[in-house]
Amino acid sequence: MSIRRIGSRNNSSRSTSRQRTTLQNSRSGSIVFAGGGGGAPAFASATGGTVTTIGDFKVHTFTTSDSLVITNSGTFEILIAAGGGGGGCYFGGGGGAGGLLYGNITLSANTYAIQVGGGGAGGQYPGSNGPAQKGGVGTPSYLSPAIVANGGGGGGGQSGTNSLWNAEPGGSGGGGGNQSGGSAGGATQGPSGGLTGYGNPGGPGINSYPGQSPSGTGGGAGAAGYPAPRGPVASGSFVGAAGLSRTITGSNVEYAGGGGLGIQGTGDGGGGYAYPAAALGNGGAGTPGKVIVRYKYQ
Repeated sequence: MSIRRIGSRNNSSRSTSRQRTTLQNSRSGSIVFAGGGGGAPAFASATGGTVTTIGDFKVHTFTTSDSLVITNSGTFEILIAAGGGGGGCYFGGGGGAGGLLYGNITLSANTYAIQVGGGGAGGQYPGSNGPAQKGGVGTPSYLSPAIVANGGGGGGGQSGTNSLWNAEPGGSGGGGGNQSGGSAGGATQGPSGGLTGYGNPGGPGINSYPGQSPSGTGGGAGAAGYPAPRGPVASGSFVGAAGLSRTITGSNVEYAGGGGLGIQGTGDGGGGYAYPAAALGNGGAGTPGKVIVRYKYQ
């Protein structure tokens, strides 16, 4: 490798204000570096949340509402999961996963409010005092607050009126209860603030299979829910819809899976489980969301 310096000369002196150094390699060609007078490249920087370092990257993780204070602008990799919806009780449907946002965007130096959404409550079985309840809707997560992930839809309950056995819409929709074929909740998550949105509908309940009326599982970030056989003939546990895996923390982690029958939705923002067997019982609460911000700092 030869090193060639390019710059102006004045007799025996060198002008360093415009000097550049070129490294010439026969295989890779020329790489030009700024010479005297040039500064180090500006990297992004920020404070807030729990901070970890992975090589040349900083990762800020928010599990509660806080602020992200950006002191140097730059490109930021961002994942936002909203709270999952609660599962329905007693033959109810699984809760839908919280909406998921992911991508890379440029943010300027500023203070950005962070909200981390909580999971929706599980549907309660009141016994002889009333009908079986549907799950609650999860709370949205957002960044300052224009970039919003929608909370997951609650799973339908087992009995009462169609307002109870039909599931709720959300980032991903809840699964319908099996009474009279409860309808699935639709997905409401779309793109937001330059980030790609992920959400899918839940599965419907079906009241037409003798002895095993299916309830719907909750929708997830990676797939729609489905009708899962259950009842006196088929009363086992069934997983909900798949979430999405991302490596923003340095490991491959799945987020925002739909709630199943007796099985909690996978990851942060997962939907709550519906009560799994042909017996009386309450649905599970949705899993709270999370906000993760990653950037190159050196």
